[in-house]
Amino acid sequence: MRADGSEQGAPDRERRLKEWKRARKLEVIEAENPTFRDLNREIL
Repeated sequence: MRADGSEQGAPDRERRLKEWKRARKLEVIEAENPTFRDLNREIL
């Protein structure tokens, strides 16, 4: 599920993310969550 709560396109997005290299994934995470705070409680 996306941060905006939508499930549209989630499987496609997941497939694309799995192809990314670790460095690229970290870039995206740092851009969206620079302090690496635990988002689990916010999602649930």
